[in-house]
Amino acid sequence: MIKPAVNPEVINFLKYEKALIVEPSMPFAQSIIAFLKDFGVSSQNIFHARKFADAQEIIRTQKPKILITEYALDTQTGVALIPNILENYEEANKITILLTHDAGSSIIAEAAEEHVDSYYLKPISISDFSERFVKTVLSKIKATPFQVKIRSGKNNLKEKNYSLAVEDFTQAKTLQSNSPLIYYYLGLTHSLQSLGSEALKMFAEGLKINGLHYKCLLGKFDILYELKDYPAAYDVAKVIAKHFPLSPKRLGHILVASVFSHNLEDVPKYFEIYKHLEARPPELTKIFSAALSAAAKHYLKINNIAKADECFQMGVNVIGADATYIDMIIRELLKVRACQQAEAYLKLYPAHEIGQKHYSQGTFLIGLQSRSDRDEIIEIGKKLLTNNFADKECYLQFVKFLVDVNKKTLAEDVTTRAIKEHPELRKELYDMIENLSH
Repeated sequence: MIKPAVNPEVINFLKYEKALIVEPSMPFAQSIIAFLKDFGVSSQNIFHARKFADAQEIIRTQKPKILITEYALDTQTGVALIPNILENYEEANKITILLTHDAGSSIIAEAAEEHVDSYYLKPISISDFSERFVKTVLSKIKATPFQVKIRSGKNNLKEKNYSLAVEDFTQAKTLQSNSPLIYYYLGLTHSLQSLGSEALKMFAEGLKINGLHYKCLLGKFDILYELKDYPAAYDVAKVIAKHFPLSPKRLGHILVASVFSHNLEDVPKYFEIYKHLEARPPELTKIFSAALSAAAKHYLKINNIAKADECFQMGVNVIGADATYIDMIIRELLKVRACQQAEAYLKLYPAHEIGQKHYSQGTFLIGLQSRSDRDEIIEIGKKLLTNNFADKECYLQFVKFLVDVNKKTLAEDVTTRAIKEHPELRKELYDMIENLSH
């Protein structure tokens, strides 16, 4: 390999930094590693991963400032690694380079302005890689006048000097008028002052220049979400989710928007994204399991039991073996007489819940609907009452069953107890027994 021309500024910048190469091709990765060594990066500071999860772990433990990654990895895109880098470094301080065989992916890289510092289309020679890499590093060392103004405006935003920030971004526009980034930061400035409509205008201007501009899309989605314009917010969310990584918080917002905009059939599509998140906060787990149950109920309404069951299974996968959640699933399935599917969920209760309230109620209600042995159901019902596990639904269904099998005396005894606990059931239960008398 021809050694790259020595650039003292670049070498000085790189010599103490850590670099991560995420590249499935070992020969190409080795070429990049050799190149970085020639530029002064020590062997102990260069890390290589072939898989997404391994790369995440290296970022977590080693905190590399330089990320050179293939776009198409095993489970996610290389772009999805950049938020992990940004947990440790400001955008202006890190170096992120995307490698891709696909010209379509380069459009995404360009749209992820500031997230992705540079992108290279494969095949690329090491000499071409060297030349472009040096330019990328120099852009970090020597900011252009445009970058200087953007950084100044960002600093003014942090200090809440909004009028000065607007001046900086407006001046940046005179230096690079076709940059959607300017409109993103002008929109962000308006947003931080609670000027939502003005912010949306700016984000729209940025998206006229580049319809996939990552930050303008995020800004537009966040404003529409805050305004509770869920249909419009979800239209933007679909574009973001298709092309870019999602943080746990934003995924939660997208799920809320999908439910309230009645795009319930889209909810299960986010399961793969959720599954590959490095962190799954309790709030997201709560939102996603609720969204999946809403999607399942939607499918039950249109009599698609198989899809409903799929959503419920995902919900259990998300929230875990939660007794209340499993109980809800069983009852919803029994409403549409999907007894076989409901029975399968009894097996998902954790060992410590077997014989407890929810498990006992589910066993009883499923037994009633499956029309198991009459005497066995009566014994299960009696045990339910003895353990004080019966709720309104169990009382109603038990009395109805006893009336159906002509057990009037027992039906009256159960009714008396039910009314003590639930007086509002008086008329309904007595009407059932009255029908038996006739």
